Amino acid sequence: MHQHLGVLLSTGGAVIVPFTPVEGTRIRWKFVLTWKPTADKNWNGVPQRVTYEQFDGQELNFLGPNRAAVRYLYFRFILTYMYWVKREEEQDGTDGLDWARGLQKDGALWAVPGPWLRARFLRVVCRLILGGELPPQGYKDCTFDVVEGLNREPKDEHVIADSLSKKIESNMYHQKPEHVNMARMQG
Repeated sequence: MHQHLGVLLSTGGAVIVPFTPVEGTRIRWKFVLTWKPTADKNWNGVPQRVTYEQFDGQELNFLGPNRAAVRYLYFRFILTYMYWVKREEEQDGTDGLDWARGLQKDGALWAVPGPWLRARFLRVVCRLILGGELPPQGYKDCTFDVVEGLNREPKDEHVIADSLSKKIESNMYHQKPEHVNMARMQG
């Protein structure tokens, strides 16, 4: 993955989301820019003057088996969603979750149902970061309650969630997309 795309993903400036798959076909992925002021910046490493906006909404083709796991992409998506809920900032006249509303299909934000995260853990993380619950469309058909052989105590999950929430809070205030060195990203 291109290093600058990784920077955008880790700072909440972009997400990778699935297309709604047709039953029995492989999952297709697209790049979604969540922080629109980045749109007119040049994509480093491309010979022509290509901007991030030109990649926004485009399908991604992973080369070989080195695609990130669906579970990780869902978790990264949820963290980015919580980041923008927490920021509650305006961007270009729209609120910071305009990108998420554009993804909603059949009442869900994530187009591929499956057991991606433990429901109890996700609820604890949301309470710690957001001070409340994630709306149902954020986790509809994407969580599980019990996994045979993997039964953590609630207190253990709370410790992990607390540590994660502190890391996320720290990143929210120190790694905002607008603080990324755009000159470095432009090459």
